[in-house]
Amino acid sequence: MKKQKIIYDKKRLVWIGQFHDLQKSGTSHPPRVTLGTSDECEYKATKRGPVRRSESELIKWLSVLYDEKLREYETKQEAIESIARGKLADGPLIQELMQNWLDDYVQPSSKPGTVNEYRRTCTLFLDICGNFRILKFRKQHANKFQNGLTGRDLSDSSVRKHQTQLQVFLNWSFTEEHIDKPVRIKKIKVSHRGPEIYSVAELKILQATIETALKSNPNSYQKRCIKNHLRAFMLARHSVLRNGEILNLPLRHLLLDETLIRVSAVTEIDWSTKTRQERFVPMNPELHEFLKIDMQGRQSQEKWFLDNGKGGQAFSTNSQLTQALRRHKKRCGLDRVGLKPLQSLRSTGITSMLANGGKMDFVMKIAGHSNPQTTLNHYVRSENFDLQDTVNLLSN
Repeated sequence: MKKQKIIYDKKRLVWIGQFHDLQKSGTSHPPRVTLGTSDECEYKATKRGPVRRSESELIKWLSVLYDEKLREYETKQEAIESIARGKLADGPLIQELMQNWLDDYVQPSSKPGTVNEYRRTCTLFLDICGNFRILKFRKQHANKFQNGLTGRDLSDSSVRKHQTQLQVFLNWSFTEEHIDKPVRIKKIKVSHRGPEIYSVAELKILQATIETALKSNPNSYQKRCIKNHLRAFMLARHSVLRNGEILNLPLRHLLLDETLIRVSAVTEIDWSTKTRQERFVPMNPELHEFLKIDMQGRQSQEKWFLDNGKGGQAFSTNSQLTQALRRHKKRCGLDRVGLKPLQSLRSTGITSMLANGGKMDFVMKIAGHSNPQTTLNHYVRSENFDLQDTVNLLSN
């Protein structure tokens, strides 16, 4: 079977270069690099604007990109080998190694959002544990990392996610022979109880806190940031969208005339929903009124529900958005254990719909659940319902 140098990844919509001549023995795949997105490769800039390349032009252009990336890769590998030879005793610095891992292992095979999440883990590790040689990694570094994450007010599930991503890096380091033996991180235990829910009073307090911050801040940049915080709060509260669905929602998916929100894949950023299925979420009157007013104040270049004011996304990761809402939550004293900035808004909405007589199959469709056990196991908890009202249903 002929080995293909250049392939097209239909899932990620990118062209990939494969360096078969540089494949190491014992590895299942040759080194791979991204040559560019489909639009970047298949269109050329002209005075009249972007023009699609012919098939022969595309083949030539991909060949040029392939040769450039191959030279870059070989230069980089030579530098890595030089570093390894000079610092063999204790191995390379962990910061250098993490960057190589992101560039050579994570990025070619992952979506941009996933790459950002792994990069966030690396940044947090270096902030908490510092930069040292990989062979100096010890159990206390893993413990220090966990303590540092919990000290930053991250949830147990977020801490465990970063620990898991660090474990992927350490596994790669062993496979690439940067460390002598496998390293196993003891991860934090996560309770499988669903998130706490907000009371009606707490929702009003949190919304008022964000609105007050918006009105009282004179700085235009900070005002735009806080406006996005309010937008995220309102959408999470009234539509129970997932964090990523809010983060990656284009303005064109707000169907105000139909009072619907379209939740579906966004090809320009290579993002898809958790279930990879499209759904339409109705707007309640309060959300519809908020969105109508909000749209009137938008700039013409804005494209995203959470926009940076220039047509770009305001947040690159779910963590950034969650941290922003967490600051408002702490400012108004809502520090109850288990009460999450955005996830608890989703949980509150789902619980409220069910507690007030919403049909399970309708609630599942709105929430984007394909299995009722997901709704029951993660969102329905007896302490969130009035047991007296429930037993009263037995009377005439």
